[in-house]
Amino acid sequence: MVDKTTEEFQQEILKSIKLKNTSVDVYYQQNVYCNFKSDRETPFSVSLNLDWQKIFLFYRNKSEIDNIGEMFPNFSLSKQDGDNVYIYDVSALDFAQTCAVFIKLAERAEQYFSERPVVNSRKKEVMSGNYIDTSGNKITAPDNLRNCHFQFLGGGGNEVVIHPNANLRNVFLEFLGKDSKVYIGENVSMQGQWCLGVGCTISIGSKTTSTNPVYITVAEHTTLSIGEDCMFATNNQIRTDDAHPIYDVHTGKRLNVSKDVTIGDRVWVAYGATIWGGTKIGSGSIVGAFSVVKKHFPNNCVIAGVPAKVIRKDVFWERNNVLYTDIDEGKDLTEMNHVTYINSTVELD
Repeated sequence: MVDKTTEEFQQEILKSIKLKNTSVDVYYQQNVYCNFKSDRETPFSVSLNLDWQKIFLFYRNKSEIDNIGEMFPNFSLSKQDGDNVYIYDVSALDFAQTCAVFIKLAERAEQYFSERPVVNSRKKEVMSGNYIDTSGNKITAPDNLRNCHFQFLGGGGNEVVIHPNANLRNVFLEFLGKDSKVYIGENVSMQGQWCLGVGCTISIGSKTTSTNPVYITVAEHTTLSIGEDCMFATNNQIRTDDAHPIYDVHTGKRLNVSKDVTIGDRVWVAYGATIWGGTKIGSGSIVGAFSVVKKHFPNNCVIAGVPAKVIRKDVFWERNNVLYTDIDEGKDLTEMNHVTYINSTVELD
C-alpha cells in the first residue's frame, strides 16, 4: 500500500524524476500527474490516483491508445473497462516501489514522444525528421528536406516513408483521406503538390527526378507507381482520377472510376504532358510534350499526341542536355552492350 500523502509523494517525485520537457503537477488530494504538453493536439498523461492506488495512462481527450505496447514495453498494463485508459495497479506496492514505477512510466513516455513527436496534424507542417500523431499518421523522413510540408485532413492510418538520401524540395503532401501510403526511394529529386484520397499509394523509385513541380492526385484506393531513374520536365500532371464523378443518365452507373497509373523504369515525361488513370508506360519510353496519355504502351517507344499513341519504337534516351554539348551524331552501341535500358520494343499482347 502507498503509505504517504499526496504532498509527500509529490516531493519525492520532484526530487527523483528527470524529465526535460514535461510538467509534474498535483490535483488536490487525488493525483500526481505528468502532462506531456509541448505542441501536441492531445496531450498524454501519466497520472497516479492515491485514493484508488492506480497509475493511469491516457490522452487528455480520451483518444484511443492503439500503440500501448510500443509506448511502454515490459510493463503489464490493463485496459479500463469502457474507457480508452490503461492502468498499472500499485495497491500491492510500498511508497518507494510506487515512486519507481511512476518515474519509469513517465520517463518512458517522454522518451517515446521525443523520438516520435506528436503535433497538430490538421495544420500545414514542415516535413523534417520523424512524426506520429494520435490518429496513427506517421512520417519517416530525413532532416534535410528543403521546403517540404504535409497536412493530414481526412483521418488516420496514413504513412510516409522517405529514404534518408532522398532530395525532395518544394513538396506539399496533402492527405485528404485515411490509410494512404507514400514511399520515396533513394536519390529521388522531385518537386510538386501531391494529394491522396482514401486507401491510396504513391511509390517513386530511386534516382527519379523532376525539373519543376509535378502535380499528382491519387484517389479511391488507387496506386501511382513510378519506377527508377525516371525524368519529369515542367508542367507535368499525373492523376488516377478525374476529380469529379460522371454518371450515366439512364442507369446511374459511374463512368469514370479512378484507375491505377504505372510508369516503368527510366521513362522520360516531356514538357506539359499529362498522364491519366488507367495508364501503363513500359520502361525506357518517352512521353512527348503536351501529350495526353490514357492507355497501355510498350517499352522503349515514343508516345505523343492528344490522345497519345506510339509514334516510334526501338528507342532509348540519355539524361545529358544537348544545350551543353557539341554535335552528337550517335552512340557506338558496341561500347554500350552492358547498358540495361537499351532494348527493342516488345509489342503488348
